[in-house]
Amino acid sequence: MTAPVGEAAIRALYGDPRQFIRDDGTLSPIWEARMTVVQFPQPLPLGWERSKFAKGARVNQAIAAEVDTACRLLAKEGLWPRLRTFDGAYAFRAQRGSSTKTSMHSFGAALDFNAETNQLGTPGDMDLGVIQIFEGCGWTWGGRWKRKDGMHFSLAPATSQVAGPDGEEAVC
Repeated sequence: MTAPVGEAAIRALYGDPRQFIRDDGTLSPIWEARMTVVQFPQPLPLGWERSKFAKGARVNQAIAAEVDTACRLLAKEGLWPRLRTFDGAYAFRAQRGSSTKTSMHSFGAALDFNAETNQLGTPGDMDLGVIQIFEGCGWTWGGRWKRKDGMHFSLAPATSQVAGPDGEEAVC
């Protein structure tokens, strides 16, 4: 799959969560039904409560196969253990630092890993092999943005912020 470029393409692929906001401000279950859980090759500790483990990520069903492929490639290449924590996927919210932009997490099109050492505003220490697998599968890594977000991967480029990928590409 080619990652959608631009707001219109993103909304065409994933849908528009804004259309499912009810009068009371809550989100309709119709939007929530677009999400599915993709199982991880091995459970990951939750970044906010390490005594609990995530067995998978809740993402938009439009990209479930792409999430599964990237995770399987990470496991096949021996890189899965480099993901120390799972720190989020689908969550309906605005983009951090904005009151008007919808986060890619709201579309179910983003994954966060290793948040403790990859805080917003820093490139962090995300493993280069992990980055190469995701980018080779068409994902964007937030560590390349002007405002670094080293924990973040999304299947939609932030074309105004993203630099070109480095290194070898994984085959997806």
